[in-house]
Amino acid sequence: MQSFCRWVPNDTDFEAFDTTNTAYSGAKNTEYTLIFDIDGNGIDDFVYPDGSEWKARLMSTNAVGNTVSLASWATNEKEHALTIDFNGDGIRDLLYATSDTSNWQVVSYILRYKLS
Repeated sequence: MQSFCRWVPNDTDFEAFDTTNTAYSGAKNTEYTLIFDIDGNGIDDFVYPDGSEWKARLMSTNAVGNTVSLASWATNEKEHALTIDFNGDGIRDLLYATSDTSNWQVVSYILRYKLS
């Protein structure tokens, strides 16, 4: 006879999401906003085209993010942008093309630390 193990919670007031945060991308064109963790902190960020450049709103645990410029070209083919881990570091990168016939370009976010 097979036996099964079953988890029985001791707490009856469990809520899957007991707190929520609201975050805004800051993008004017949300149709092309990509949501993924580009800076590798474990929290999804907003990556979006703004005029002629790609920007990222880097989110933190309190849902307040800084906006940084990633690349100052190639937003004309924003519908073809993808996210992949191009360089194999475990952090997703932005992959895009400047036209239907151009080569793909990759943007990786590099963390910069201030040394004291």
